[in-house]
Amino acid sequence: MLRIQKWTLNPFQENTYGVHDDKGNAIVIDPGMYHSSEKSMVGEWLEEFGKESKQVWLTHAHLDHVFGCDYLFSNFGARPILDERDVPTLSN
Repeated sequence: MLRIQKWTLNPFQENTYGVHDDKGNAIVIDPGMYHSSEKSMVGEWLEEFGKESKQVWLTHAHLDHVFGCDYLFSNFGARPILDERDVPTLSN
């Protein structure tokens, strides 16, 4: 069974989602964590529910959707997955 968590984060009030299953696989979608308290909250969720695998998916690369990418990569090794057509946006 999949379970979904929603957080409304950062000054833009962007929606970040966490999806996990009962087997310990977790995905963070559009990690908009900006403040350290937001990073800690999502990080604790990922530690709890992502025991087997952790992934980061980006629907697109606007800045409010990628604020937390570095944190998730640095702390969990979760590399963002993004459609190649949006790489120029991320690069900017």
